[in-house]
Amino acid sequence: MADEPRNVHWPDERDDEHRRRRGGPFLEAAISPASLAAKWGVGVQTIYRDIRKGALRAYRLPGGDLRIRIRDARRYGKPVE
Repeated sequence: MADEPRNVHWPDERDDEHRRRRGGPFLEAAISPASLAAKWGVGVQTIYRDIRKGALRAYRLPGGDLRIRIRDARRYGKPVE
């Protein structure tokens, strides 16, 4: 995981409110599985496993990349590997 970001920005509620005002009610802060894994200090496969199990909600962007809403990640909490 050499190309993982070391300092991942974890948006707070003010960031969500700013996005809602600019982009409407459906635009929310989201994070990639790799960035979330780096933030939580777990392996990327742990994040993908929890998405496959349905424990952690994620959605696909038009290009096929996965994103996890920040509020869903907070609600789920850090997984145990």
